[in-house]
Amino acid sequence: PSRHPPPAVMLANPPRIGEPRGTLIVCPVTLLANWAAEVRKLLPAATKVLFLDSGNKRRVDTAALAEFDLVITAYTLLVQSPVLECDWHRLVLDESQNVKHHNSQQSRMVAKIRAARRWAMSGTPCTTSIDDLAGHFAALHVPPFDSPQIFQMVVAKPAAEVGDKQNLQPLLKLLSTCMLRHTKGSEGVQCEVPPISIDNCFLTPSDSEQASYAAVHDKVLEKVAQLERANTFSRFIGRVNALLLRLRMASDHASLAEQAMARLHEGGAHPRAPPPLPPS
Repeated sequence: PSRHPPPAVMLANPPRIGEPRGTLIVCPVTLLANWAAEVRKLLPAATKVLFLDSGNKRRVDTAALAEFDLVITAYTLLVQSPVLECDWHRLVLDESQNVKHHNSQQSRMVAKIRAARRWAMSGTPCTTSIDDLAGHFAALHVPPFDSPQIFQMVVAKPAAEVGDKQNLQPLLKLLSTCMLRHTKGSEGVQCEVPPISIDNCFLTPSDSEQASYAAVHDKVLEKVAQLERANTFSRFIGRVNALLLRLRMASDHASLAEQAMARLHEGGAHPRAPPPLPPS
C-alpha cells in the first residue's frame, strides 16, 4: 500500500522488464471526465493514455492496448471489452462499491481482468452489511477469501453474531492485511477540502406535527425491537436504514409522516419516492 494516489503510484512503481506495462482504471461513466483532468494535471505529457468508451471500445484490439501506459474505462463497458483479453501491470477500481454484489454482471467482468496488482478505492465499501465486502475480495483476488462462500463462512457469518466482539476478529485481521484507510487528517494526504461549517437551526413543530412524528417514532421503535428479539439487527442494516428514512420523512412534512406510517404498516423495507410537497 502507498499513501499516494494512483498516478503517483504509477510513477513510483513502473513495471519491470518483461512485465505488462499498462495500468487499467475502471470507474463509473460519470467519473471519466474527472480522471481525464487528473491525468492531465499529474502525469508527464509523454504518458500514453487511452480513454476506452462506448464509441471506440470495439475499434481497439488487444495488441494496440498493450502499447498504452494507462487505459481508463467504465464498469458498464466491460462486457465484450478488449481489456478482458490483456494482461495488466495494475488494475485500479475507482468507486469499488460498484462490485460489492459478487454475482452481478460487472463484478464477474472485473474478476476476469488479469492483473498482477489490484487496487480498490471507495469511500463507502460497506453500506448495507458485511456481505458487501465479499464482492471486493472477489474482485481483488485475495485467496481464499475471493470465494464468496468461504468469505461468508469464515468472516461474514461470525461478524453477524451479536453480543461478542471476538466474532469481529476474523474480519478485523483480514482487513488489517490489505486495507489502507485515509482521512482528511491522515499523514501525507493532500486534501484541499475547506473546513466544515455547521449551522444548527432549531424549529418548533406544531402539536399536530409532533403527534404525527411521535406515532412514526413509536412504530419504528417497535420494528427495531422485533429485529433485536430475532437477533437479526446486524444482518438487516438496509432495513434499519429504511426505518431511519421513515423518521426523516416524518420530520419533513405532515403528509410525509402519513406516508411513512402507511409504509411501516405495510412492512415495506424499501422507500418509495415521496410525492411533491403540498403548499404549506
